[in-house]
Parts: sequence; structure tokens; C-alpha cells
Amino acid sequence: MSAISNWTVPDTEFPVNGTCRQKLGSAVKFAAMAWPNDRWQPWEFRTEDDFVELIARERPQTAKFDPEGRETTINCGAALQYLKLFLKHHRCLGRVELFPELDDPALMARIHAGGNGERDADRKSTRS
Repeated sequence: MSAISNWTVPDTEFPVNGTCRQKLGSAVKFAAMAWPNDRWQPWEFRTEDDFVELIARERPQTAKFDPEGRETTINCGAALQYLKLFLKHHRCLGRVELFPELDDPALMARIHAGGNGERDADRKSTRS
């Protein structure tokens, strides 16, 4: 078994005929591979029926060397990218809202499930 096989999720594990929640759950498992080197996960996912929220977690130990939470934001961005790539690969990436609720700075993103050509329609409208 090669090292790269540890970083891939077989297409057969994706619930093609599953609910939005099942598809988002599969994407969250893939996004966990963006785990940072220090073995502490600076984010959590909250999965709802048709979207998943990416939430930054505070770590008191980092306040001294990263008071603005920049490293946490970068790590959350990596997790978001993994999630988006997985959903896009499986043609079910919908709308992505960055910082959807400004009064909740820990809520970094809300990612909606798409499908039935929704992603393709969005791409066509941005190209024209």
C-alpha cells in the first residue's frame, strides 16, 4: 500500500444516492485529512440537513504566539478547501458563504450541498 492511498477516499465510499446530510458527512470525513501538524484540530464541523458549518475552535495555548488567531484561520481555510474539493469532485458543491454571521466570528463558513446541475449552472453564469 502506498503512502498516497492513505490520503484518498475511494469513489465507492461516496453515498451517490444518499441524502444531502449523508453526502456532507462523507465530505467532512475527507476534510479531516487537512489536520495540521501539531495534532490539534482547530476546527469543528456542524452538519445540518442541507449544509455544513465550519467553526473555529479556540486554543488557549496559542493566544500567546497567535493573538489574532491567524494560524487557526489558515488551518480552517485548509479544511474548507478539502471539503469544497471533495464536494466538487462528486458534483454536489453548492453555495459557500464565508463568515455568514458577522456577530459570530468563530463561524468561518457555511457550505451548502448542491446537485442536479446547480454547480454547473453557477459556473456557466460566472463565465459569461
